[in-house]
Amino acid sequence: MSDNKTRDDWELERTILLYSLSGWKWFYAAEEGRWEVIESEIKFEVPVANPTTGRALSKVVFVGKIDRLVRDKNTGLVYVWERKSTSHSITSQDYWTALTQGDQISGYLAGGRHAQRIGCLRPYGIRPEDTPIAGAWCDVWHKPDIMPKKISKADLKMLVDTGEYCGTHITGSIPLGDSVIETAEMYGARLIQDIGERPEHYFAQREVSRTDKELEVFQARLFKLAKQIRAIEKGDLWVENGRSCENPFYCEFRPLCQAGVQVTPGTAPVGYQLKHPQAEEIPLE
Repeated sequence: MSDNKTRDDWELERTILLYSLSGWKWFYAAEEGRWEVIESEIKFEVPVANPTTGRALSKVVFVGKIDRLVRDKNTGLVYVWERKSTSHSITSQDYWTALTQGDQISGYLAGGRHAQRIGCLRPYGIRPEDTPIAGAWCDVWHKPDIMPKKISKADLKMLVDTGEYCGTHITGSIPLGDSVIETAEMYGARLIQDIGERPEHYFAQREVSRTDKELEVFQARLFKLAKQIRAIEKGDLWVENGRSCENPFYCEFRPLCQAGVQVTPGTAPVGYQLKHPQAEEIPLE
C-alpha cells in the first residue's frame, strides 16, 4: 500500500473498484447460477521429476495456490477459476495469446490434477477416479482507461439544473467554476455509463484448456529449470536484478536487500521464518 496517496486518490480507487464490480455483476447476471464454487485458495505441491526416468528430484517441489475451483452445473466438469486484471486490451487476440501460451495456467492445472490424483481433493468431493480437472476459466477485468476529466459547460449546466450527470443523480456537492474536474462520484457515473455501453471492453471470460502433452512439456520444463537453479547455486552465480524489486509485484524481501542483509542458506533473518526448511521450492510466480 502506497503512503503517498491523498484522500481523493483513495476515494477514486474505491470508486473504480465499486463501479467495476457493479458492472461485472450486471454483465454476468445471466451466468450467476451456472457455477458452483467448490473451494478457494487450494494449495498444491507437485514433485519435479526427470521426464525420461520419472524419478523425482530430491527436495524439489513445485508449489502454488489455486484461486478457486468451480464446477459447471451444466456439464459437471470441474475447472480452475482464475481472476485477472490488466491494462491491455482484452478485445485483442494478442492478450489472450500471451495468456494461453504462458506457464501460469499450465502450473495451476498441473497442480490441481496432481492434487486430485493423490486424493487431496477428496474433502471437496473430487475423487481421483473422477474426470480430471477439465481446464481453466479466466475471468479478466480491463482496468478503466478513462480518468476524471474537465466537465463541459453543457454537462455542468445540466448538473446544476437537474442534479444529474451521465444519467446518474449526484448526491454530493456540485463543484463550480470555469475549470471544473469531475468528483469521484461524477467520475463513477461516467464510468458506469461507459461500462453499460461497451461491457466487452471491460470484462471477458474464456476457457483455457491444456492437453496431456502440453502438461508433460510443462513438467519437463520445470525439471530443466530446477537443474538450472541447482547449477547456479553450486557455482554461486546468482546476480541481482533491481528491476524486479517492485515490478510486476512488490518483493517482500526488498527491505533485506536495501539493508544489505546477507542471508545464509538454511537460516532465516530476524523477523522472517523458513516456510519449507526441508524442500527447495520453485514458486509459481
